[in-house]
Amino acid sequence: MIQKLSQEVVNQIAAGEVIERPSSVVKELLDNAIDAKSDKIDIKIKNGGISYIEISDNGIGIDKKDLAKVFEAHTTSKIQNLEDLNEILSMGFRGEALSTIVSVASVSMISKEKSGNFAYKVTGKGIDISEPTKSPRDTGTTIIVENLFKNIPARLKYLRAESTEYRKILEILIPYFLAYPEIHFTFSHNNKQLYNLPKAKDLSARIANVLKGDFTKNMLPVFFDGEGMKITGYVARPEHNFNKTIHQYMFINKRPIYDSGVVRAVSEGFSRFIPEGKKVPFIINLEMKSSLVDINVHPKKEEVRFMNPFRVYSAVEEAIKQALKEYSVQETTTFRDKPSEVNYKKQSSYNVSSGLKFSEQLLKNKEVEKNRVDSLPNANLFSESEQEEQQEQFAYYQIFNMYIIVQFENEIWIVDQHAASERIFYEKIQKQYKKDTVEIQNLLIPLEIELSDVEILFVKENKDVFKSFGFEFEIKNNFIKISEVPSILVNSDFEKFFKDLISESESQKDVEKLEGDMISVIACHASVRAGQHLSREEMKEILLQLKKCDNSTTCPHGRPIIWKISKKELDKKFQRI
Repeated sequence: MIQKLSQEVVNQIAAGEVIERPSSVVKELLDNAIDAKSDKIDIKIKNGGISYIEISDNGIGIDKKDLAKVFEAHTTSKIQNLEDLNEILSMGFRGEALSTIVSVASVSMISKEKSGNFAYKVTGKGIDISEPTKSPRDTGTTIIVENLFKNIPARLKYLRAESTEYRKILEILIPYFLAYPEIHFTFSHNNKQLYNLPKAKDLSARIANVLKGDFTKNMLPVFFDGEGMKITGYVARPEHNFNKTIHQYMFINKRPIYDSGVVRAVSEGFSRFIPEGKKVPFIINLEMKSSLVDINVHPKKEEVRFMNPFRVYSAVEEAIKQALKEYSVQETTTFRDKPSEVNYKKQSSYNVSSGLKFSEQLLKNKEVEKNRVDSLPNANLFSESEQEEQQEQFAYYQIFNMYIIVQFENEIWIVDQHAASERIFYEKIQKQYKKDTVEIQNLLIPLEIELSDVEILFVKENKDVFKSFGFEFEIKNNFIKISEVPSILVNSDFEKFFKDLISESESQKDVEKLEGDMISVIACHASVRAGQHLSREEMKEILLQLKKCDNSTTCPHGRPIIWKISKKELDKKFQRI
């Protein structure tokens, strides 16, 4: 029999699209507080927001007669008809937030209009909303949400640990902190204040107080004005690039959103400035007429659809290129002004003369004959039958302080020294870890490094994994005090190590995958670096150890280690055949 669902059930079904976890509640309530023209917003949560969320603002407040209405589905003061959707500029507009929240939690609201004589309070649970009663507070609104999903056990059991839910809330809040430097934000968790961000004069001042890391120093300003839009913000300098996406924030008219096209446009703007596949942090706000962008794509309001995406992406790319052009001019000017400070021995270049000198060395018959093995018609460095002492007879050369050239009778191999070393250390550490024989080194002087709030949470959540690899440390506020490390890393840059590991590991990876990432990053930091000069004995040792690896063709990140070129290919290139 077909029957109409009760309003309470309808609201709970709708809540599934809008309210997934505590961070969803925080986002919806924060949108409302910003729309209320607040310049001071206080956020308090307990137990990762599962048991308690409170958001208080000093905005325009809500009239007594409207307090109960705000809990009804599809009630809003921001739009009245379909045409209004085309001109919407407010953060919230669907009229779904409070009706869905009250269907899955206990909610209380206290509000006072600026022109009102008293503040009034209402409470709600399900579809039962109390009558307004007088309650003390100044102009503005306070909303308290308690016991999220308590009346829906099936939803409650899918929430993660308190620390994870707290981190998700923090990931929601940080973009708002950056988008609205003119608002004074405070944020507390379990009665401990973690952020107190007074009004900032501009975005650059707010960045320094919110984001941690060297990349925040001397970020490059981004600006574009034309094509019906204005782009402002900051990008990290090219040297601050990462393997994974971190600290990339984008906004449409100050609304936090994600758009893969914008990300690609930034990457295109950085082409030729950073290695392919690397990512840089950025904070970019696009201002445009609301009629040129559709924000009514998804209930979460995190996705948008541009009327002319090509124009938008081209403008972003142009803004990035212009910022980098100005950066390049500054760097070149500095270089020309201070020639005495440049170590020219470190500058690598190629010209005809240097090419001839290399060829001369490579083709000196006496040296080649002295170091090669003529008896290997199909030379294979990793053949089981090969004797290690034969390695002495191979010709080894290093070029660009990055690649090892090994000459055989009928082919040469070009070996990426860092990739090879990384593979060697990866398999060595992997075997030690499986046998629980990781060597540990005590630091005579404990080392302190500073990490961001999100990074600190990651380290806390995975402290046991770090310990199993030989790390011993204490955490205090945003600092890690390290006293023991794996011996293989004793001379490493540990701040970079932790940041590389965190950027390598996605938040939802399981322990086994995190262990693999840990081995990979340790191997990377312990390895011979690109640009490092090697003696013949060091080159020989790398190749001997590589021979013993289970996988000698790719590094732990999948990049190739060896490039083989046959004499026949060379002869063909020089038109000898």
